Amino acid sequence: EEGLGGSWTPIAMAQPVAAAGALPATPADVRRARQLLPLEQEDRESASAGLRPAGQAEHSGMHNGRLRRAPSWAIIVNNVAFMAVPRSIPACFAATGWGIGLVALAYSSVVTYDTGLVLGEVHSLRPNLSSYPDLTGEALAHRAARRGASSADIEWWRILGLRACLGLQFATYYLTTVAELIYFEQFFGQVFDESSLCQWQWLLVAAAVSLPLLQLPTFHEARWAALVVGVIPLLLNVAVMLYEIALVRPWNCAPGPSYGGGGERDAASVFLGLSAFSYAFGGHGLYPEEMREMRTPSAWPSVMHWTYGLTMPLYWLCGALGYFAYGDYSLANINLNFPRNPANTLSIVVQLVQEVYFIVSTNLVMNLAMELAFGIDPVACCKSPTTVNILASGRAPRVLSGTCISLAPALGLVKAHADLTEEGTRDPARRIAHSVSDVPVASRLPPWLQRLLLRTAFFTSQVLVAQTLLSGEGDTLIALQSLIGAVGMTAFTYFMPYVLLMLLTPTPLSRVRLCWFSFNIAMGVVVMLGGLASSMDDLISSSAGVFAGECTLSYAYAPTSPDDPCFESGLRLAPWSTVNETQ
Repeated sequence: EEGLGGSWTPIAMAQPVAAAGALPATPADVRRARQLLPLEQEDRESASAGLRPAGQAEHSGMHNGRLRRAPSWAIIVNNVAFMAVPRSIPACFAATGWGIGLVALAYSSVVTYDTGLVLGEVHSLRPNLSSYPDLTGEALAHRAARRGASSADIEWWRILGLRACLGLQFATYYLTTVAELIYFEQFFGQVFDESSLCQWQWLLVAAAVSLPLLQLPTFHEARWAALVVGVIPLLLNVAVMLYEIALVRPWNCAPGPSYGGGGERDAASVFLGLSAFSYAFGGHGLYPEEMREMRTPSAWPSVMHWTYGLTMPLYWLCGALGYFAYGDYSLANINLNFPRNPANTLSIVVQLVQEVYFIVSTNLVMNLAMELAFGIDPVACCKSPTTVNILASGRAPRVLSGTCISLAPALGLVKAHADLTEEGTRDPARRIAHSVSDVPVASRLPPWLQRLLLRTAFFTSQVLVAQTLLSGEGDTLIALQSLIGAVGMTAFTYFMPYVLLMLLTPTPLSRVRLCWFSFNIAMGVVVMLGGLASSMDDLISSSAGVFAGECTLSYAYAPTSPDDPCFESGLRLAPWSTVNETQ
């Protein structure tokens, strides 16, 4: 135990597996296991200063090195595919009106771009921490340390920040997947509207279609899915929206679009709209995990430039033009603002495919977090030195390629003091046999099978929650989206990056930057609290009840709804159109 101070502190995610009475590891085993995770100088300094528990970054550093494979373009594609929902902006305007809506759109375009860059600065300060919960815990611990808190108090703040943020992140993305599942089953119902299947049956179909793609290991592997079922469908759907608006020109219809809110737009409606804007701009909760996988993390500013350079023109075009065309009748499912024609049907089919990526990307953040916490290799298949071979050989592998028995149990073997009191304990074969007998059976499964079981069980719980929220009118879904935007998306996207940088920066911020940060934090908290109250009230009042959703939904396309701008006059198509296009 030379140099270990008489004991060794295991990494946070390693779970000891040696049962009481198991033979202890020798000092040589301790040294060999420590070779698996070389402690970087920066982590030594942080640990000695009380800013990070000894060895905390070892585990994340090992996995970060293995995960750093994604080129910048892959991250850009994932960002655009997950974040960009430009066709939802008209519905945000319908809740806020022109004035507040334009201010909110401009403000969101600037602030969320800035917070994305700020997250890059935060990551550069703590490159071994690659998730929002880790960064939040570190920020609070750093603040406590600078105020002279004891080691126990520092650790208390770290755990508080990590657990609070982890709960917020899981709630946000868990419910996001639930909302996307409901969208998915409704798109099935729209495409196959003559089918006798009920909503809950379409939900099972949607789950069955999603489950295989949910096994994609990381964002690196998901880049092609993001391009094929994310970015390309996005561009096609925007093109269909522009085509439908040019075809119908609702501003020439009777009664035409209205923009006054019908005298019903109050503070609750405005906050609901603002939280919907937050949902539309949400995506920053993925950024730390994406930076963890970047081959060159220093290229993150370029990723942000391209992400916003591609998405913001679409947001402004679809938002302003869509609200001008449909006014306060702009729907969250904007395909219902269009006539039922081949172009609209194509758009719905494309969105049906696109939903698969939304479900995969939101669950990927949570799946990776759980797998790293449980010591499951996120990228391995099944072949590599096992825990037994690692300890017995005395050689540390350069990478854990395909770990069949994860690293966490291996590190648990060397937790105890190497107090050798029996001659027989120096026999490596006997010592290893006793230790491995205590490795959980689940840890002996191939990593791909461990991932399959964990991800399937987690996804099954989301399907069950979605089943309880199926409603008759779709209002529950809108309220659920607003709730997600009000709490999680507002925090992760609008103000938490500023909080993290303020707490972690080694040099004081300029007065201008400090005022900018403080203003945006205050605005974010106000929108968060106001949106939370409005969305909860809307969710409760519009809920159909547990398992009370209708079997099938009827969809009113233009101009069949009394609120449609063309309800009285009917569709007045552009001169270049044909009658068949609206059949």
